[in-house]
Amino acid sequence: MKTFISLFLVGQFLFYLSMNVNSTPENNTNYPKALVSFDDFTNLTNEVEKVRTDRLVNLETFNKLASEEHTIILDARSKDKYKNRHIKGAINLPFTEFTQDALENLIPNKDTRILIYCNNNFMGDQINFASKTFVPPAPSSFSQDFSEPAPEPKTKRKNKKSGQLNLEPIQQVNKQQQVQQVPAQQTAAPIVEKVPPINNSPQNVKSVKLALNIPTFINLYGYGYKNIYELNELVNINDSRVEFEGREVRKRFSLGSN
Repeated sequence: MKTFISLFLVGQFLFYLSMNVNSTPENNTNYPKALVSFDDFTNLTNEVEKVRTDRLVNLETFNKLASEEHTIILDARSKDKYKNRHIKGAINLPFTEFTQDALENLIPNKDTRILIYCNNNFMGDQINFASKTFVPPAPSSFSQDFSEPAPEPKTKRKNKKSGQLNLEPIQQVNKQQQVQQVPAQQTAAPIVEKVPPINNSPQNVKSVKLALNIPTFINLYGYGYKNIYELNELVNINDSRVEFEGREVRKRFSLGSN
């Protein structure tokens, strides 16, 4: 009787496991493709490229537009960097949090003029405005020229103690020649050509600017915001025409007043 109950319980347990395995999403669900379209991105980028050319402004124009009505300054950097230092009056929505709902809650009117800037617009503060640029590594200082012949071995050396010539290397060569006579035309060292540099070697790789402004512009435009202007200068952080606010600014102000 006990054996029968044990077998019954084991059977029930195995049946339960098989039902759970067969019902897992990996086995039963055919997921649709991800909501990703490179074609949509390419088409949008091509459209934005034509518009953006006329929306690049210098600092003077940027400040003038910022002082007008129905205009906001949007900072799409991280919340932490924004809180540390940002242009006075700018509002923050990190680029990673861009959604239709988030943008419409922040900027309900899509006709609002939006001024944007990013890390690559300021120099002098690599903590809060770190440049988004890929810089290729410097080429290695070690290089080998394969076309240079190997140095010939020294065959005559003086023994420091006796002052006599050491003829051992020459004797070894003579023994090898006696064992195997090689034709003269085959003894020449092969000529090895220089290997041309690979196309992706450091000396052929250029730096790449990866500014946040461009994806910010493209995404805003894609979400229906067409009235966008972008700061197009690399401004010194100490330029008196730019007024900043944030934790770092307050900290420096308090240190300066003490």
